[in-house]
Amino acid sequence: TLGGAEIGPAVRLPLVLSGLESAFANGRPYETELESLVALLPDLAVPAALTGNAATGLARPDALALRFEAAIPDILAGRTGESTGDWAQDAVEWAKALLALRPAEETEGSTPEAIVSRLEAAVKRQDFEAAAALLGELPEPMRLAAGDIGADILALAQASRFVSGLRAQALATPEPAEPPAEASN
Repeated sequence: TLGGAEIGPAVRLPLVLSGLESAFANGRPYETELESLVALLPDLAVPAALTGNAATGLARPDALALRFEAAIPDILAGRTGESTGDWAQDAVEWAKALLALRPAEETEGSTPEAIVSRLEAAVKRQDFEAAAALLGELPEPMRLAAGDIGADILALAQASRFVSGLRAQALATPEPAEPPAEASN
């Protein structure tokens, strides 16, 4: 109840969804919001990454962006895991990784440096769905070098998809009911 009036599910759902988004954005626990949401929508499938982090919250997006930026040298160093067979090229790649050389802005292409440039930009703009996809394109040694940052990006991507899916369901126009069949005279 609010001010003595009963609040129905149609009013509670947007409030709960807003609270959940706020919790994701601020890295705070969201157990109460998730419990309320499941009470309103008992058939709702909640991703395991979200239920598992409800008591502690997800990584705060701005803090994750700073952690990611600090990890870029380690991530780029992961690209030197395989030899090309050309010692000069291998030396250049080793030096680039050591110095964490990378493009200054988003770069197209499929090289690890280009992917990292787009990944860095996606994390900065808090587009974790795009960041998760780009992370998956990196060679395994580079993904492993991201450590728990990779898991945090994936969890925030799931949170974003979850909220977007809920919003789409809530805003979907229900299909009109079949008109009653007219009785024949």
